[in-house]
Amino acid sequence: MKHILVFVISTFVTIGSFAKNDVPEVLVEALVMEKKLLQPKLQVPATVEPLVQGRLTAEISGTVTRLRKRLGEKVKQNEAIFYIKNLQVGAEFREYAVRTPVSGEVTALNVRVGAYVEAGQLMGHVIDSRSLLIRAEVPAAYSSKLKAGQKAEFKLGSEQVDAAIIGVAKHIKASTGTASVELQPTSTGMSFVSGSVGYVTIYLDPIDTIAIPVASILEIADKVYVRIINSDDRINLREVELGDMIGQERVLLKGLEPGDEIVVRATDHIREGDPIRRQKPTGDKKSGS
Repeated sequence: MKHILVFVISTFVTIGSFAKNDVPEVLVEALVMEKKLLQPKLQVPATVEPLVQGRLTAEISGTVTRLRKRLGEKVKQNEAIFYIKNLQVGAEFREYAVRTPVSGEVTALNVRVGAYVEAGQLMGHVIDSRSLLIRAEVPAAYSSKLKAGQKAEFKLGSEQVDAAIIGVAKHIKASTGTASVELQPTSTGMSFVSGSVGYVTIYLDPIDTIAIPVASILEIADKVYVRIINSDDRINLREVELGDMIGQERVLLKGLEPGDEIVVRATDHIREGDPIRRQKPTGDKKSGS
């Protein structure tokens, strides 16, 4: 009876020891942290606007007698667009020409023959469609990162042109929390018209930092973690602070150092303290004969 009891106790201890120390290893894809040069980008909606725009205004009050140009027509600087007569008693009875201050295209003309207009009244616009700029609003947090000369791309549908920043407003709009940015096309072939709305991608200054794949990020109770592989090839959770997204990675602000190794993906669920086995890199397979 004594021998049977000893055998049962020994068997129990052996099984208990196996359950505690022989947890199966989980196969994982691991990544060692290192700094690298990244190119941050900022993409925001943008509008095409005229760089050169002339206002059509009457110098005197009077009645429109005739139109020389219509909406959409091309005009040259100082060319007459329409004529006005002052029909008041005692006024000199002759026509006054309303002329365009710039060459371009008539994009707005709010007059008709017989209509009365006041001196200084805005009656239309002429813009030079060959000279266009791109205007965008950027979040206040990015305004200090922008400067004249930075490269960008403007895209509208399938069309795209290179551009560069020519001005950044220092004032932040309280109503929108944004700052205005002006860009000018630097490549030819821009066929966009004034008023077109697309997207501009601005290339910010490169940064030398650590970035981690999105697949490696865990969110638990409003906090962000990654799974660190310790010196015993076991898992530890570590809280991290992340910044902007660049491609498929998030910039690391706090929590990791170069040389730290994290789990990107695992073949099974893993918990704190679980052992792991690294997945071997996939190489090119040679074809057999």
